[in-house]
Amino acid sequence: MVNKKAVVAALAAASVLAATACGTQEPEPSAHEQNHFGYALNSSLATTNAGSLLGVATDAALLAARVYPAVYVQGPSGQMIPNTDLATTQVLPGANSQVIYTINPEATYSDGEPVVCDDFLLAAKAGMMPSVFDSHVPLAAQIERVDCHSGSRSATVVFKEGFGSRWRYLFDQGTLLPAHAIANKAGITLEELNRALQDEDVVALEEPARIWNDGFQLESFDPELQISSGPFKVTGVGEFGEVMLSPNEFYSGDQPRQA
Repeated sequence: MVNKKAVVAALAAASVLAATACGTQEPEPSAHEQNHFGYALNSSLATTNAGSLLGVATDAALLAARVYPAVYVQGPSGQMIPNTDLATTQVLPGANSQVIYTINPEATYSDGEPVVCDDFLLAAKAGMMPSVFDSHVPLAAQIERVDCHSGSRSATVVFKEGFGSRWRYLFDQGTLLPAHAIANKAGITLEELNRALQDEDVVALEEPARIWNDGFQLESFDPELQISSGPFKVTGVGEFGEVMLSPNEFYSGDQPRQA
C-alpha cells in the first residue's frame, strides 16, 4: 500500500525528465519515480469538494483552490482580496445583512458552461443542510436564504438577523461546485435542482446530495463532474494517488504559467 500523504499534483502537460547517464546506462525510472513539475501536499488527495466532511478531514482546499477558487482569497497579511475573475460583491446593510454576488460574465467552467447563481445556491444549501449533504460549512448556518433565479449571473445571500459580519469567508475555495454537472448526473434539469434546493426538499435532493458528497472523490475520478472554474482542471488520477492537472483554457483570468 503506497502512502499518499506526500503525493504530487503533477501538471499533465509537463514533460517527464528523462534519465541520463554518462558512460553507463541507468535503468529508466518507474512511473512513481519519474520527475514532474508539481507540488507536494502533506495530506492525502481524496476529493476536490472542500465542503464535504471528507474534504474538511483531508484539507481538500489545498488542491481545490486551483480548481474551484473562492470569491475572496487571503492575502499575505491576512487581508481578504476579492477574486473578480469569479465575482464582485455589494453589501446591503440592515438588520438582515445582504450580499449581492454579481458573477463575472466571462466566468466559465472547463466544459464551456457558465458559472451561474445555482452554483452559489448549491454551495449555500449544502452547508445549510449538513445532515442531507454530509457537509461542514459552519458559516452557512448564518444564512437565512439565497435569492437565485436559475441560470442568472446574480445571487443575493440574506443573513439571519445579527449575522453576516464574516461574509467574505463564505464561498471559500473548493465549495463552489458545478451545479449543472451535478444536476445532469442526477438526471434532472438545473431548474429542478434549483427548486429542490430552495424548497429544501429532502426527497428530491437525495441523489444530488449523494453526488455532491461522493462524486468529487478522486479514487473514483469522474471527468463529467470534475470540471473546473479555476486556472487548472483535473485530467486524471495516477496509480499512486497523484492528481494530474492541466490549464483550464476556459478560465476567465490569466492563464497559469509553468516555470
